[in-house]
Amino acid sequence: MYKLFTRVTAAILEHSQASIAVLMTDEVLVLPKGYYLEAARNMSDQSLPVYCWVYFGLIEEEGDTGGFTFGLKEFGLPEMEISRSENSIQEVHGVLYDAVQYVLQYQIRIKDGQQVPVDGLNVKAGYADPVYLQEGPVVKLAY
Repeated sequence: MYKLFTRVTAAILEHSQASIAVLMTDEVLVLPKGYYLEAARNMSDQSLPVYCWVYFGLIEEEGDTGGFTFGLKEFGLPEMEISRSENSIQEVHGVLYDAVQYVLQYQIRIKDGQQVPVDGLNVKAGYADPVYLQEGPVVKLAY
């Protein structure tokens, strides 16, 4: 359904004067037109337009490197978070992105204590109260 929605939205954008795309029903994500069209063109069975569907918030403060997703609820999935990571902000982003790609591509609902395969690693996941988001619980990735 979301692939079809993305293709239809891209077709409308290509033939309109719009400069932005606003997506989904309950989650609002505003993207530049060109970015959205490029992501829609590159969509395949192995590569979903994740950035068209999910926002990635990244946190880099003294003593806290982390990130969160916003938009997975649209798919009936809990949002994800990584907090207090000792890894770089780029690595945190990469793990979140890969985890989102994994759950969306294979339509998987992560179970408490499950190992999530991301970029050659198995990252432990569990449910917890959110650190960055207001609604929970969220899937906390131990990275």
